[in-house]
Amino acid sequence: MFSINPKIALNNFVFSLLAIFLTFLHCSEVACFAEQGCAIDLNISTRGYDDNTISQEGIESSIELATNNTIVVGVVAQNAVNLNGYNVVIDFDKDELEYVKAYQDYEDINFLKKNNPNMTLWIPNLLSEGRLQLSNQIFRQDNHSEIVVSGSGLIGFVEFKKLTDAEDVRIELINVIFMEYIEGQISDEPIDITKLSNAVINANINFDIVDDGKIGLSDVLSMMKYLSKD
Repeated sequence: MFSINPKIALNNFVFSLLAIFLTFLHCSEVACFAEQGCAIDLNISTRGYDDNTISQEGIESSIELATNNTIVVGVVAQNAVNLNGYNVVIDFDKDELEYVKAYQDYEDINFLKKNNPNMTLWIPNLLSEGRLQLSNQIFRQDNHSEIVVSGSGLIGFVEFKKLTDAEDVRIELINVIFMEYIEGQISDEPIDITKLSNAVINANINFDIVDDGKIGLSDVLSMMKYLSKD
């Protein structure tokens, strides 16, 4: 009959526990168990993002915008770990929003460049009407481990112009990849980010037609006069 040596079994059990402990320790150092995310922020002036988890803290996902006005929206990396670069694809309604420009920095803000302000490879690319790709990566340097960033922050900016007074105009993240720097090298397995937070722009209709700083009878009469032309 097959028998198990108690001493060997005990040794195997101890080694198994040690392996689990070392794996857990390594994952604690690189935050293996941390969920990472990406969000669109429609108000980049409020930047109190949560560094340790994914939340809506500091993020405005809905806003009103008048026709023909522009807005600069931010792309937020959430709970990133040793972030070395990223690739983000954004979809927007080309009939309701006009793409104006993409910015690596806006008002001297860029989370990816926090520890390395000069050496990045920034590539914005309008893939098609209504689809924009943003890519950025830190150049390899001797002190690379000191340059990569962890936590949450703005990593890219896009300026749009609202073309109509339509409601529920969506800006959506459809493909997001983070690249990490782990154990002295850039990981060859980019992280596919699935926790994505999109945004909606609604109409902000100006009823002060006569532009006197208030809404009153004169605005109603002006509107009736305009409609009577038809």
